[in-house]
Amino acid sequence: MQSGLFDCIAHLDIYRRHGYSFYGPDILNIHQGIIEPIFEEMARKNIGLEVNTSSLRRGMRVFHPSPEIFSLAVKSGVSIFTIGSDAHRLNDLGSYIDEALLFLQKRKVQNHTFTRRIATPCETLSVS
Repeated sequence: MQSGLFDCIAHLDIYRRHGYSFYGPDILNIHQGIIEPIFEEMARKNIGLEVNTSSLRRGMRVFHPSPEIFSLAVKSGVSIFTIGSDAHRLNDLGSYIDEALLFLQKRKVQNHTFTRRIATPCETLSVS
């Protein structure tokens, strides 16, 4: 983040994907006390956080980041959020995007898009 090269950060809790089988439920709390300063720096630098839907395709029940970690981001002042399907195959492109939009709507935050490194809210995108 210090380099200024990043507009948005994703997969902050990717360890959940494989860590549970090695560390058990303790892996779900490993972020506590560590991730908050990262979010505070993201907020200061107007760096966005991606809600990544690939976890649902891989059999997980929640997005990356988890609802708990997402709430910590909001509480820490992060206000720019994007959605990504992390598609590496055409069939996965856009998967679970409606669910991610609903996730943001329920938390009363907006999805953003970046154009020339400027974040713009996507006010017209909504799911009913």
